[in-house]
Amino acid sequence: MKRKKSGEDVLYGAREILREAVKESGMTQKALAERLGILPTSLSAGLSREHISLDLFSKYLNGMGYAVAVLDKCSGEVRWVVDPEK
Repeated sequence: MKRKKSGEDVLYGAREILREAVKESGMTQKALAERLGILPTSLSAGLSREHISLDLFSKYLNGMGYAVAVLDKCSGEVRWVVDPEK
């Protein structure tokens, strides 16, 4: 679900974030699946899940060149970055 907030797009839900990331990365699902070493059908199923683990979420985003970070809502400071390789 997208909503405008102070002139910015705010995305809610892992599934929506992953779909937008795939679009913005310019990668096809097939190319991403190859990069991740999984079958395209497995990726498609993962992208369609209503609930997804943080590990899988960060693995998919990492494959597209993105990182998952924990942001301090008060200061706006990035506190931690999730590394799916660890």
